[in-house]
Amino acid sequence: MKKYALSLALGAMVLAAPAAAENWRTYSNDKYGYSFEAPTDWTVDAGSVDEYGLSLSSPDGTTAIKADGQFISPGGDDPLADVGLGDDADYVISRQRSGNSTFVAGSNGDYITYWKSVVSCGGTVLTNVKINLPKKFKSRYASIVQHIADSVDTVDPRGNRCGR
Repeated sequence: MKKYALSLALGAMVLAAPAAAENWRTYSNDKYGYSFEAPTDWTVDAGSVDEYGLSLSSPDGTTAIKADGQFISPGGDDPLADVGLGDDADYVISRQRSGNSTFVAGSNGDYITYWKSVVSCGGTVLTNVKINLPKKFKSRYASIVQHIADSVDTVDPRGNRCGR
């Protein structure tokens, strides 16, 4: 009987958690030289693709990814210092910085936003990949958020690898 109950519990957990995406698609931006992976069943939002990046939505419509790049002036203010502040977060929950990149989690009402930001190409490009989801789905999408953040890569527009 215990074995049967454990099987039912494990089966219910698998059915309740759509987070472990098995297939990933790589999205890239040649102008700003970045790429990242997202689950293949997520869709590009209509009208969101431009020279800077694009937006994607989860199949259930609760979670969104926004990726963009921009040219910055090398030697100016630290472009990673303010990642996570502004309209998308009331406050920063955590910030992990490593060299030329930062991973930030912020909260805004019922939503949590994650940013992976990377300065690359000799300090001339800032790439941001932002994931916004309801707080109640934080654990559901944890593995997807981590995979997306880990997949962010930068290559300069001439095809040379720069930063990560």
